[in-house]
Amino acid sequence: MKNKNIILGITGSISAYKSPFLVRELIREGANVNCVITPSGKTFVSKLVLDNLSRNRTIDDMFDDKFQDSGSWHIDKAQMCDLFIIAPCSANTLAKIANGFCDNALTTLTSAIPKGKPKLIAPAMDSDMWENVAIQRNIAQLKQDGFIVLDPEYGELASGIVGQGRLPEVQNLISSIKEYI
Repeated sequence: MKNKNIILGITGSISAYKSPFLVRELIREGANVNCVITPSGKTFVSKLVLDNLSRNRTIDDMFDDKFQDSGSWHIDKAQMCDLFIIAPCSANTLAKIANGFCDNALTTLTSAIPKGKPKLIAPAMDSDMWENVAIQRNIAQLKQDGFIVLDPEYGELASGIVGQGRLPEVQNLISSIKEYI
């Protein structure tokens, strides 16, 4: 992973607390990490933490002048990345991407990732949500569109329920990233 450019998307899921640990491990592996966070993702993880760990400014606003070097920050970032991953990916962001919505920095950047670049999505949600027909339809659409979906792990969830829905552990995410980079 040395000198590889990785974009990490973070959404509004309780599992977002694992994202700083993922950033730290990617940096230890020698990767350059750029974080993009949704408005609801900032409820769970601070930009300051991500900025410090990644050593890059976290993108959270697609209209922020700080990211408008060429006026097309999303195209520039998409072109330079070697791998794109959203971990965790909430049910809401999953639905937006599956249906082509571009209403925040992360969904806009996602739409700009060129065909052929690895695009990984690690959904994290309660097991009943994961098993929902609409969620599974969105997962199928994303796979058809060329996304690599990293299935959630089985275990105790934030709700106290035991089932499938957990964000994979950081080392499992690192292994998947190494497999596809």
